[in-house]
Amino acid sequence: MVVLEEKTFDFWAPLTIGILQKRVDDDDSILTKTTLSADHPKKIAPSIAMKPVPSTADLVKRNLSRFANQAT
Repeated sequence: MVVLEEKTFDFWAPLTIGILQKRVDDDDSILTKTTLSADHPKKIAPSIAMKPVPSTADLVKRNLSRFANQAT
């Protein structure tokens, strides 16, 4: 019969304290502006579709609904 040892989580307190302390000591990580590289996906295409994104005004004019083409 295998006797398993009781789990201890002695590592949890120092690990959590270390993570939170790094967060407190880091002054500029959230406030720092970052620039996107030229090959960043956001700069390559505004959407995953292979056609241009229609303007909101065009969509409102067409008044498309996802329910309009449902078969009843």
